Amino acid sequence: MIMKFIIAFMIALLVFLMLKAVRIGIKRLAKRYPEWTFRITLLSAFEFIIWLSYIFWTTDYLFRGKFYYQYLVIALIFIVVGFFSWFLFRDIFAGVIFKVKHNLKSGAHIRLGELSGNIKSLHLTYIRIRTEDGQLLRIPYSRLNHEVISEVKNSEALAAHTILVQINHDISKSVAESRIRDTILNTPWSNLKEEPTIKFLKESENGNIFEIMLFSMSRKHLKFIEMALEKIPSVKVIS
Repeated sequence: MIMKFIIAFMIALLVFLMLKAVRIGIKRLAKRYPEWTFRITLLSAFEFIIWLSYIFWTTDYLFRGKFYYQYLVIALIFIVVGFFSWFLFRDIFAGVIFKVKHNLKSGAHIRLGELSGNIKSLHLTYIRIRTEDGQLLRIPYSRLNHEVISEVKNSEALAAHTILVQINHDISKSVAESRIRDTILNTPWSNLKEEPTIKFLKESENGNIFEIMLFSMSRKHLKFIEMALEKIPSVKVIS
């Protein structure tokens, strides 16, 4: 019996090393060939099937002939079915709890931990959120129910805008960027928690073109921020 346990352990070690080598190989291929990235997900499913098969084989190899063998197999089947049920339905149950608890609608702004953004859509098992930096994230409800939602407010409170400004050549790029940032943050209509993103785009005959991404207190206040920017000498809002 001890020898059987040793053999089962050695086979498990061999399977582990083989799967590890395959995973490393696929990751390296994925770095060189992006089309291989999806195969990492397929490998996870393949690994699960391999280990599940190993567990049932080991049970048969070690305990066949024992009076409790059939009960052990039935217990394993119940465990596997229970695991699949939990994996498949946990986000559905978590979604029901989340929707009842928060009653959020598409377009609402939520903040959980370091993540915040606007709700794009609510689905059966997950929620789609557009973050403030433009990323579209798919978050399972089971994760949301384990986080504390520290702020829930209308998306208008963090309206994001992108505008272009032209600055004359007599002002250096660094000075221009500093003046733009200070002007936006000193207006009563901008969101002080979210600093504007200022990026130099190109140089034209009339001046340097900058792209600005900013967050105002509401969409209707954008024109007041643009007016404040145009009060800066040699600055013109072009879109």
